[in-house]
Amino acid sequence: FYDVLALQFISELDDIAFSLSKLDILGKSLRKACTAKLFRSEFERPKFSARSIKSILFLKSVYFVNLVAFLSIMIVVSMNQNSGNFQCDGIKVDFGDAVWGDAW
Repeated sequence: FYDVLALQFISELDDIAFSLSKLDILGKSLRKACTAKLFRSEFERPKFSARSIKSILFLKSVYFVNLVAFLSIMIVVSMNQNSGNFQCDGIKVDFGDAVWGDAW
């Protein structure tokens, strides 16, 4: 939890520094770096027809089969836990045969 919180904090600091740099508050060189053409390029999305309908249906069916399999396994394990099948019956402790001379 703390790792994600620290990452979010650093991300917020980075966003603030980037915004201040774009406003020319932190210097002209940082403004040039933040408003360069490199930061303004957009990537083109592939068209929907790049995949065939058969491959899309196959992927959706694989996801659905995985969902059903994992949910069914989770239900079976949960029902067994509620009935007490996976609970411990007893604990055995073996301290060995050695005698502790100054144990008191």
